[in-house]
Amino acid sequence: MSLIKLIKKNDQVYAVVEGNEPQEVRIVYLRPLSGMGREISIIGKKEELVCVKSLDELDGPSQIIAKQELESAYYLPRITAIAKTETHFGNRYFYVETNKGPAQFLLKNPYVSVRWVTDDEAIIIDAMNNRFHIPSVKNLDPRSRQEFLKVL
Repeated sequence: MSLIKLIKKNDQVYAVVEGNEPQEVRIVYLRPLSGMGREISIIGKKEELVCVKSLDELDGPSQIIAKQELESAYYLPRITAIAKTETHFGNRYFYVETNKGPAQFLLKNPYVSVRWVTDDEAIIIDAMNNRFHIPSVKNLDPRSRQEFLKVL
């Protein structure tokens, strides 16, 4: 049985820890880029209340609340296909399909803007500081993979 229970009232999340009074909290990943989907921290107004290794440590309703909060806080469209890329005067323009719909963005310096989480997984940070996720470059279709690699 979990020592913490999450409750959501009027768009605010509250935690009840070991049967104490509910308190306002925010939920964050301990490692926002490399550890998404793993350890999370539940933080009260002044300090961390609890750290959990996995959402599985929470009860069912608390898992749903935590998942919704994390998705909202860490908006990270997943690139599913790259229609085309162009390079003009050192700037790289991407035209992509994501799980949230089509997107276009600009990279100025791929050496800074493409962060490799693993040898195959990348986070792209565009010129407007938006983030895009490629879970597996190898699993992209051949054309998308070629478009991605040609601008690196």
